[in-house]
Amino acid sequence: MIGVLRVLVRDRRFMGLTSATRPASGHLRLHQRLAFVLEDIFGLSPPLFGVLFGVNAVGLVAVSQLSGRLVGRFGPQRLLGVGVAALSAADLA
Repeated sequence: MIGVLRVLVRDRRFMGLTSATRPASGHLRLHQRLAFVLEDIFGLSPPLFGVLFGVNAVGLVAVSQLSGRLVGRFGPQRLLGVGVAALSAADLA
């Protein structure tokens, strides 16, 4: 198992693609704290937060369906690069 780990760590492509998931991980943690920020700090009601959460869920499903179609046209690496850049920009905003 350690031998396989050494091979993977030395593979630049694998490490690059693996490192690209770091912004998504940070985005997930941010999303988990969103209820607190919107309800406690901005005064959003829990039912309205539920509606916004549902709209976000529908958006995630729609984007995942779209990316499944786009990956065949543009390739996984290009699509991943655009996705990570968009996610990072959204997090900064």
